[in-house]
Amino acid sequence: MKVVGSQPATRERIALGLSISEADRARALIDRDRFREAMATTFSTVDVVLTPAMPVDVPPRDGGDDVVALSRRMGQFTYPWSLHDGPTLALPVGFHPPSGMPVGAQLTAVLRREGALSALGEHYQSVTAWHRTVPPHTSDL
Repeated sequence: MKVVGSQPATRERIALGLSISEADRARALIDRDRFREAMATTFSTVDVVLTPAMPVDVPPRDGGDDVVALSRRMGQFTYPWSLHDGPTLALPVGFHPPSGMPVGAQLTAVLRREGALSALGEHYQSVTAWHRTVPPHTSDL
């Protein structure tokens, strides 16, 4: 099977899925269901979960092999929420001191609470200015 993508790193990440066995897929579905059960328990006592959006700073565009390695880590805080059946909203919350690139946080709610999640995001943005601040252009880095 040929994997098509615009960047070699993207093709590499997509191609990883070609080696998943049926047994691995079955285990992943069981783990997904366990995650959803844990989230149901969590959301029985809280309205929203706040988590960071990324564990690392955004890599520089010309970072070579480091970009591929870092890009694998960049989604590790967002991947779990793709297993959750409720909404997640990412918001800017600051900037990384070394690079000046944005830092984000995620708000996640239970299924069908998109309105409450959006209202919370709007409230946050009404008392902060991170969403109005422009990071440096990549040509400036």
